[in-house]
Amino acid sequence: MFFPQFDNILDPATDSAPFDDLKIFHSSESQSLVKFGYGLTLKALNPTNLENQNVKLVLQAFSEYVTATLSELGEKRNLPTYKGTKGYIEIILRMETGKLSRETHLALTHTTHAILELAKYCMTELNFSYFLPGKIQTDPLEERFGKYRMLAGSQYNISVRQVFECEAKLRLQDSLPLVVNSSKYGLIEIKPFDISDACEEKSTVKLSEIIHSITVGEKDLRDLEPEILVLTYLVGYCVYKLSKKLKCVANWIVDVVSIGMCAYAVMLKLISKPHEQEFLNTGNHKQVLVMITTAQLKEELSHLDVCDAGHTLETTIQHIVSMFSNALLRNYCLKKNDTCKKNPK
Repeated sequence: MFFPQFDNILDPATDSAPFDDLKIFHSSESQSLVKFGYGLTLKALNPTNLENQNVKLVLQAFSEYVTATLSELGEKRNLPTYKGTKGYIEIILRMETGKLSRETHLALTHTTHAILELAKYCMTELNFSYFLPGKIQTDPLEERFGKYRMLAGSQYNISVRQVFECEAKLRLQDSLPLVVNSSKYGLIEIKPFDISDACEEKSTVKLSEIIHSITVGEKDLRDLEPEILVLTYLVGYCVYKLSKKLKCVANWIVDVVSIGMCAYAVMLKLISKPHEQEFLNTGNHKQVLVMITTAQLKEELSHLDVCDAGHTLETTIQHIVSMFSNALLRNYCLKKNDTCKKNPK
């Protein structure tokens, strides 16, 4: 995109905002478990024709996190046009805030009034003991129309005839079981996959074995110095959320960066070639990460006392690492998914 420099209206020069800047930046940290480009995904940068209509994917690119990332790392990652890309996204963000379109305002007021009237009717006329306005939404309807579009050849705009044809197919799928004909076993019914069945499978790896095989040394922590900024941000957010939950400000707050670096170092070792398959075979990946990190930090931070609210060092570390590990494990899963999308074979 090319756009004028609004800060200097007397200058006829224009800035450029290439979408490739975001792709290059995302690719540069695609293998990292801690990322500056929070929320930016491969699907948002490479949408299909149908996904171009998805507002959530658009908002991943037009985000304040992306502008902050470009400001911090645009020059370091050798993006010559990052200032223009950052400026363009900021313009769009300013246009999206502070004002509703006439149609959006009408829909909002109409919906709010309808929910209030519906709540009043349910409580007074139907004698409901409670009313859940969050359940009044159109997600099932949108899901149904999503199936219509997929069955109609991934078209966003479908005709009434296509709706009837797709509805007939969906009803037929519900009434007729899916079977395959095996020469050895005969007709075999294919049932939907139940993840609870898979979770019941017992792990063949003992936690004690993998816990004692992972150690973090000074060299491991020194190697993480290039990631110190994003680690500080992530673990700082965890402490912010934790302080609201525990209702205390403990003296361990000065050591939270050490906790984050240790947890990240442990995660990198768990997904390294010697340990990755063993780690994946364990029953609870989060539990493994928390237990190993806590064991590594207990001796290093043993000088810290119990806080005024009575929270012990071990409890505090477990809370922080538990929240921090959510981001690490999520990014690990996204990394694996992106690899499968790029190399489907």
